[in-house]
Amino acid sequence: MDEPEPVLRKFVKAMSTLDIPYVVVGGFAIAGWGRYRATRDVEMIMQLKEDGVAKLVKALREAGFAIKAGDVRDALRHREHFSIFNASSIFHVDAKGVYGREDARTLQSRIAVKVQDYEIPISGLEDTIANKLRFGREQDLEDALAIMVRNRAVLKSDLLEAICGDYGLLKELRAVQRKARAQEEREMAEARQR
Repeated sequence: MDEPEPVLRKFVKAMSTLDIPYVVVGGFAIAGWGRYRATRDVEMIMQLKEDGVAKLVKALREAGFAIKAGDVRDALRHREHFSIFNASSIFHVDAKGVYGREDARTLQSRIAVKVQDYEIPISGLEDTIANKLRFGREQDLEDALAIMVRNRAVLKSDLLEAICGDYGLLKELRAVQRKARAQEEREMAEARQR
């Protein structure tokens, strides 16, 4: 069976040879916060400039990834994503540069999560929730709710509120907070009945 972990391990090892800060976001960051769901890509933000493209491409090619320097440069110029493929897997990496304050904040919020014998930098809890609210698709809102409830003991509510306020997402945050409270109340009522 095709598994994402070997692809991610190989990628992290290659990136460790470079001085390019990056953070894993999306489905793998959500998994790092305790909500597991199927995904075929590893999404990330890299603090990558044009002068670092050649080193990135060289390191990733040496690790067995398919990546084109021209595609990366074009993506950086047009503020788009670029893909990094691994021939032995359906899983791939979708990366982008730091294109705005939200990306910069997410990169700064990164924490290291241990996976087997290596660490992956994932987006911080509050930034992950705020970004899920910002994207606003049904799956994103479900992810935000799930990790908010699962991580309520470590969630920094004031930080989340500040980020969402800065992004103009307080209405969305309040809606998810109401759902989280309702879910917590249901769980407590079920526990009392046992």
